[in-house]
Amino acid sequence: MSDQDLLQLYSTRILALASDIPRLGRLPAPHGAAKKRAPLCGSTVGVELMLQDGRIADFAQEVRACALGQAAASVVGSAVVGLTPEEVRAGRDALWRMLREGGDAPGAPFQELGVLIPARDHPNRHGSIMLAFEATLEALEQAQGGQKKPPGVARDSRRPVKHPHAGPGRRKAEGQIGQTQDAAPAWGRGGLRKDAAARVRPGTARRGLARPRHPTGFPNRGSG
Repeated sequence: MSDQDLLQLYSTRILALASDIPRLGRLPAPHGAAKKRAPLCGSTVGVELMLQDGRIADFAQEVRACALGQAAASVVGSAVVGLTPEEVRAGRDALWRMLREGGDAPGAPFQELGVLIPARDHPNRHGSIMLAFEATLEALEQAQGGQKKPPGVARDSRRPVKHPHAGPGRRKAEGQIGQTQDAAPAWGRGGLRKDAAARVRPGTARRGLARPRHPTGFPNRGSG
């Protein structure tokens, strides 16, 4: 790019816009936020916004871009409050046609983007110029999606609550709750049950409770 091209590209008006970008900063609680980056030059624009009645009610941006990207962000930032998503999208499309197809400059309220017509011949700068619009539209989509959710209802709040350790073993154990005394195991709180006592061999000493039988079927030998 020659010095003459640079002088034309970075005109006095472009530099004036780039040096006076409105609505720089962040919002305390934005409805939508997005950040876009131009891979060819590394320029970035971050946008945060609020929606009310389908229109942009508040807007903030962080701009780290070349003078062309800064100038575009300056025009977008000064015009977007009060617009609908459709109006912002129409401005983006008009700017793209101006840069890529030789179309006219966008109409109001983005008419000042016409100062970027010299950038038509420099496609490596188009990505930076489009950043403010692209970030704004993505933030709008995020804000619109958040407003469609029922207020105060979490995404998983209507799912059935499961015990963190629920499993076949726990469900089986819980199913035994409420069974009668007759379903208790032989060695219970009241000592040896009658049906278990009937299986004790005659002559076996019983001191409180019968001794367990030997695995071979013979009584245990020991002091009795």
